[in-house]
Amino acid sequence: MKLVRATFFLTLAKLANALFMFMGRAVAARVLGPAGMGAFASAVTAMAVLSRLFSFGLGPASQYHSASGNMPRTELFTAVLLGATFAAGSSALLVFYTLDFWRYLFFEHNQIAFAYFKTFFPLLTALFAALGLNMFLLGCDHHREYAMVTLSAGLVFLLGCALVQHFDWGRDGILHAQIAVWLSGVSLALYFCLRGLGGRPQLPQVSLLKRVFSYGAKAAMVGTFTYILNRVALFAGNHLVSSEELGFYAVAALIAESLTQLYGMAGSMLMIRISRASSLEDGVRVVSLVSRVTLLLFLGTSLLLAVAAPILVPLVFGESFRKSVWVLIYLLPGLVAQTQQRLLLNYLYGRNLQHWALLVYAVKAIVLAASLPLFASRWGVAGLALAVTTGHLSALVANAWLLRALDGVPIQGLWRLRAPDLTIIRTTATKIWREKK
Repeated sequence: MKLVRATFFLTLAKLANALFMFMGRAVAARVLGPAGMGAFASAVTAMAVLSRLFSFGLGPASQYHSASGNMPRTELFTAVLLGATFAAGSSALLVFYTLDFWRYLFFEHNQIAFAYFKTFFPLLTALFAALGLNMFLLGCDHHREYAMVTLSAGLVFLLGCALVQHFDWGRDGILHAQIAVWLSGVSLALYFCLRGLGGRPQLPQVSLLKRVFSYGAKAAMVGTFTYILNRVALFAGNHLVSSEELGFYAVAALIAESLTQLYGMAGSMLMIRISRASSLEDGVRVVSLVSRVTLLLFLGTSLLLAVAAPILVPLVFGESFRKSVWVLIYLLPGLVAQTQQRLLLNYLYGRNLQHWALLVYAVKAIVLAASLPLFASRWGVAGLALAVTTGHLSALVANAWLLRALDGVPIQGLWRLRAPDLTIIRTTATKIWREKK
C-alpha cells in the first residue's frame, strides 16, 4: 500500500507537469505550424537521443544505488557530478568530429535546428547527466523535492513558450525554452541534493565509480535504444512523409505521450520496490499487482481520449491539425502496450537485469524496420502510427515472455484483472483525499 500511495502522489506531480508541458507544446504548435512543428520535433528528439547515450545512464544508476543503500550517498552524489562533466567533454568531441554524419541523419531539411545542435548539444548532455540528481532524490525517498523539480520543468517551458508567442521569437525562442527546462531542473535538483545530503560531498572511491558506471552503461544502452525505437517514426518520417504530415504525427504523439503521465511514477517506484524486495516471490507479486492496476487505468483513459479527440485536437492546436485526430486514434492501442512494457522493463532494472531488455528491443527493431516503410508507403502518416503501435505490441509480448523465462513471472497474473484491483484503486484514492482535506 505504501508503494501505491507514493506512486499516486508522485503521479499527481507528473500529471501537473504534463499539463504544463502539453500547454507549452500547444503554444509551440500554433507558433510553428504543421511543417515547423515537424522540424522542431525532429531536432529536439535528435538532441535527446544523443544526450541519453552520452549521459552514461547516470540517472538510473543514481536511483538504483541510492535506493538500495549499497554505497555512501555523499560519494554517489559526487560521482554523478563527475559523470556530468565527463559527458559534456565527450559529447563536444563527438559533435566536432562527426558533424556531417549528424547533419545528414537528423537535419538534412532543418539547417536552423542544426546550428542549435552544434551549439547546445554538449550543454544538453551535461544537463541530462546532471538530471540524474533528480533520480538520486527519488532513490533517497525525497518525494516532495522530486515533485517540485518535476513541476518546475513544465512550468518553465509553458512560461517560455508564452513569451515566445507574445514577442514573436519563432523557432529560435522555442528551442531556447526547451533548454531552459533542463537548466531549471538541474539547478533545483542540485539545491535539494546539497540540502538533504546529510554530510559534505566526498570524492568517490574507484570501486564505487566502477559500480556506478557499470550499471549506468547497461542502462544507457537500453535507455538510448528504447528512446530511439519509441521515436523512430520521427526519424523515418523525414524520409517517408512530408514535413507537414510529420507535423500531424508529432502532435498526435505529443498527446499520446502526455497521456503516459498517468503511468507517472509507477515504473520508477516499482524499480525502487523491486531493488528492496525481500525475495523473488515478493517482487513477482508486486509487479503483477502494479501491472494489472495500470492496465485498468489506461484502458479507460485511452477510450475516453479516443472519444474526445475530434473536439480536443482542433480546439487546442487549431483546425490545421485536424488530421492528427485519426493518427492519435491509431496510436492509442500501442500506447496501452507501451506503458505495460515500461513497467516490465523497470522490473528488470530493479533486479539489475536491464541488459536483457536488449533482446526485447531487438524484436521491436525488427518489427519496426519491416512495418515502417511498408505501412508508410501504403497509408502515409497513418501508416507511421500503425507501425509504431505494432512495434509497441511486439515489445510487450517479448518482455512478458522474458520475465517468465528469467524469474517465472506468470503472464496471466500480469493482465488478468481481479476484483481486489478496483478496491485498491478506490481505497488509495479515498485515503489520500481524506488526508488532503
